[in-house]
This record gives sequence, structure tokens and C-alpha cells, in this order.
Amino acid sequence: MSNENNEINVTEQPKHHKKKKRKHIEIRLDIKTNIMLIVITVLLIIIGTIWSINSKMRQGIAMLQAEKALPAVTNVWSGIFNVTMYTNHYTECSKKKGHKYFGITFSGRKAKPYKTVAVDPNIIPLGSVLINEMGQIYIAEDTGNAVKGHIVDLYIGEGTPENRRISDKWGKRQMWFAVIEHKGGEVRKNSYYIKE
Repeated sequence: MSNENNEINVTEQPKHHKKKKRKHIEIRLDIKTNIMLIVITVLLIIIGTIWSINSKMRQGIAMLQAEKALPAVTNVWSGIFNVTMYTNHYTECSKKKGHKYFGITFSGRKAKPYKTVAVDPNIIPLGSVLINEMGQIYIAEDTGNAVKGHIVDLYIGEGTPENRRISDKWGKRQMWFAVIEHKGGEVRKNSYYIKE
């Protein structure tokens, strides 16, 4: 017998692979849990912001004391104030160029752009140092007829059309300040931060 004519067909049985079913895990949170997570997130943001502001305030006080510009601190507090801007234009400060007190603040010192602020002395004593959340330092040296209550009016310089546009565009905005009251009622003129 010859094996040449005998063909053997071997067909492999198909392997049946069982497909693994992927389980999708769905995490469903109820409304109370969602609200709680949102509240926790907001609280963490607030705590982080307060921590940052506190450290900037401490740095500002330390810098002023290192410059021997700030006598003994008597009180430190903070609050939210409405911030406006003003120039020495006669419509804003009622003194025209040539007036002997033109550019002179209520405290008798020359107004310094982006350093001098007008305040209500019943709220912030004149001579106090103000530090905002960015760590910028201002001196409460001036007052104003419209500056009553929790208002900080920032002096931005000459009454040029450009400065008046800046002031108008700024309008009124809220800002946080640390207020540092100290003995002596004024910050020394030779301070690095408030040079004439």
C-alpha cells in the first residue's frame, strides 16, 4: 500500500478565547459628598491665601524694621477696603499749581506717587503703614473730603490726562490691606521705601 494517495487532513480545532470583560467602575457621589468636597477645596484655597498674605505682611514689617524706618509697632490689623486713585489735579485736590500747599499732603509731607494714600483718620491713623496682598507698601499721609470710612485713595501723581485716564479706568476696587500702627505717628523720611 502506498501512502501517497492517502491524505490526512488535520484541521485544528479553533481555540475559543474567552474575552475578558472589562469592568467599568463607576464612582457616583451623592450631592452631599459633592458639596462637602467643594467646601473643603474652597477652605483649602482660603487657608493658602491667608497664609501667603500673612507671610508677605510679616516680610513687609521686617523690611521696614530692618531699615529702621518703623518705630515700635503698637497695633496691627487688617481689612478689606475700597481702593480709589487720585492725582493732584485741582478738581481733585482743590489746589492749583502755584499754591503754596500744592502737592503737600494733610500730614505736611510731599505726596509720593504710588506710595502716599489718603485715608479716613477715624479708621486708619495718619502715619500708619499699609501693606496689600502683593506686599506693596503705602503710607497713610493724606485725607480727603470724599475719603470717609473704609476707603484707601492712592495718589498716582501729576494731574496729567494720562494719569486721570488711569484713575477713571481704575474706578473703585476692593483690596485687602494690613494696617500697621506705630508709635511716633510717622515713618521716617530716610526710609528706602518712602524716599522723597
